[in-house]
Amino acid sequence: LFVGIFCLVFILSVSAQADETYVFPAANQSEEQQKKDEYECYLWAADQSGYDPVEGHKGESSQASVEADSANTKSGGAGKAALGGATRGAIIAEASDGDASKGATTGATMSLIKGKRRQHAEEDKDRAAMEEQARAEAEAKQKLVSNYERARAACLEARDYVVK
Repeated sequence: LFVGIFCLVFILSVSAQADETYVFPAANQSEEQQKKDEYECYLWAADQSGYDPVEGHKGESSQASVEADSANTKSGGAGKAALGGATRGAIIAEASDGDASKGATTGATMSLIKGKRRQHAEEDKDRAAMEEQARAEAEAKQKLVSNYERARAACLEARDYVVK
């Protein structure tokens, strides 16, 4: 009874995750035999393809933490840039026209603008890299799913089921 319930829960969970796949017992297999065969073919296909639709795709949560760490690391440089720009501006202004405060303000402003431009360029580059990585991961996952589905169908067809 436990095995029967487990098989039913398993079949329902796999069916919910995949596109509709229909399995017809061409050799008049019983419902119990079909459930057993589908479970055994699931195990075989997962082993052959390296993908288990019940387990899903791992590693997604770690990507979010990497992105958060990256954002936190980049946020502390604006104050340092402004201070450095203010210092340089004050020194240059003092040497040229004697108004160090005006030079400090101008230097700080210019450093902040330059820093923001650099930050935006880095963020655009990081965003593009993350999008490319996500696309590659999605393609890799789709290939695994496709291989799993083909292996499962081959197993079931070898046991006299029609799979569509």
